[in-house]
Amino acid sequence: MNLIQAFQRMRACRTLAPFYRQWAVLEGSGMPLADSLDTLASSASPAEEERLACLRDAVARGSMVLDGMSLGFTEVEVAFINTGVTSGNLDRCLLALADLFETDWRAVQQVVRKMTYPLFVAFAACWVPTLPMAFFVGPWAWVCTGLIGTLMLFVFGGYGVVWYFKYLRGKPKYAQARFLAAMATALDAGIDYEASVALASHAAAPSPLALQLKYLKPQGRPFAEVLSVMGVFDEATISMIETGEQSGTLPMSLRAAARYMENGTI
Repeated sequence: MNLIQAFQRMRACRTLAPFYRQWAVLEGSGMPLADSLDTLASSASPAEEERLACLRDAVARGSMVLDGMSLGFTEVEVAFINTGVTSGNLDRCLLALADLFETDWRAVQQVVRKMTYPLFVAFAACWVPTLPMAFFVGPWAWVCTGLIGTLMLFVFGGYGVVWYFKYLRGKPKYAQARFLAAMATALDAGIDYEASVALASHAAAPSPLALQLKYLKPQGRPFAEVLSVMGVFDEATISMIETGEQSGTLPMSLRAAARYMENGTI
């Protein structure tokens, strides 16, 4: 994967957020999916075109339920769309996906800020240390060596950028924020408690938190208690969730906790 492909792949987060938000508005207005697809296609990016093609196939076969092999869709998208279809709250689940991609876009912006300097240094390293070759071997030897190094950086540098994005996305505060926000949406959509936990765990992947959530069994216990036993959420987050459970405003408290986890403010 080269650098251009890596940045294009990450940039898709920016376009998918408004894509899902627009789809949610169209779905909430009662517009048939076939008509919604035509509206969404008017300004679709390549990443969105893949998803629209898959949705057109779903409309053609008369079933909106997607499978794990659906072209273009990630596992978390499939999970939320299928949950929205089966629960009758597709618009809310689409809004959750929009929020998730907006969170990912903020992570992308952080990657760009932090990777610009290392990439510049790597590019300079292809030319500056080899400069003596221009005097002792010849200018063409120096130019060829620099071009080979630059080509290697361009062709394989994308893997490093994507790896860093996945690393940053999997850091506790980002993974926890995605999980809590997804949990709030699932509960708002009328999904039962344990199914909401299972659905929200998809939003935390890939991360160590997602692996822990995979084996989490609430068994009817209060959500704050379940998270407290896990030992990964801080006391402020647990306190907000516990207050939400006691006051009957758990989804609102979960969203506030998600904002707190991501940027440290309520």
